[in-house]
Amino acid sequence: MEKNSIDAFVPSKISGYRIASCSNDSRGVRQRWLVIESEPRKESDLKQLEKRLTKKYTQAQSQLRKLCQQEFACAEDPFNAAKLLESQLPFHQLACKY
Repeated sequence: MEKNSIDAFVPSKISGYRIASCSNDSRGVRQRWLVIESEPRKESDLKQLEKRLTKKYTQAQSQLRKLCQQEFACAEDPFNAAKLLESQLPFHQLACKY
């Protein structure tokens, strides 16, 4: 199975599940893997991810509002502060609009 290959999955006898098999050699030992995908689990994981992203987005907005209220000594300081803030945002990226 190619990494992330959707085509490798085949429907299971159990409704809502799909299976893919793959094999490889690791240090001379042949390994066979079965990957099982569950539609309900996938939907649940996507909902959890959406919640986490929404929470991180709200936190990022709050941090950006605080940054916008600060006074800076020179024109370069806000850009440096924005770069620092962006480095702390794992899921979001800041963009300048002039």
